[in-house]
Amino acid sequence: MRFPGKGIGIFLLCLCSCGGRDQSEEEAESLQSYEFGGDFMLRDHRDQPFSLQDLRGEVSLLFFGYTFCPDICPVTLSKLAGVGTFLGPERPLKILFVSVDPQRDTPQQLAAYLDHFDAGVIGLTGSEEEIQGVVRKYAGSYRQEEVDKAGGYLISHPARIYLIDQQGKVRYLFDQQDGPERMAALAAGLF
Repeated sequence: MRFPGKGIGIFLLCLCSCGGRDQSEEEAESLQSYEFGGDFMLRDHRDQPFSLQDLRGEVSLLFFGYTFCPDICPVTLSKLAGVGTFLGPERPLKILFVSVDPQRDTPQQLAAYLDHFDAGVIGLTGSEEEIQGVVRKYAGSYRQEEVDKAGGYLISHPARIYLIDQQGKVRYLFDQQDGPERMAALAAGLF
């Protein structure tokens, strides 16, 4: 018994598999480089100096937040932890969590908080002036809301996630609607 479509199916399969690059590579190559962003110097969650330049040759995702954030930050960090699942171990991605609450987010506080996320997240903090400088460099802003009677406060901060290439340039801005699979697809094309 002959299947007339069999030859066409095999031809199409070969054509697809020999086509070379996948869509994420092509999409990543078409990403623009933003004019904002760049190197900075802060302290990591192990209380060691950290510079974005330390990650030259690596792809990373950067997110601004704080450890006392009740909603967006833990959800986003969980989402970012999932990106590595889609990339696999052959494409290690660095995740940077820059605190916008240097008053409460000491390196020790960051380390304790990041222990809850299995992603090798690098927590970063510094002085108020250093943090303001980094946030401005990435075209963002943040502000502390009113302090409540117990002394607690919330901070309004950028919710964007910055995709940074191997040369330290911002290549894409993800928003909260982007899931780990989309982030991984665009990041994969930069490796």
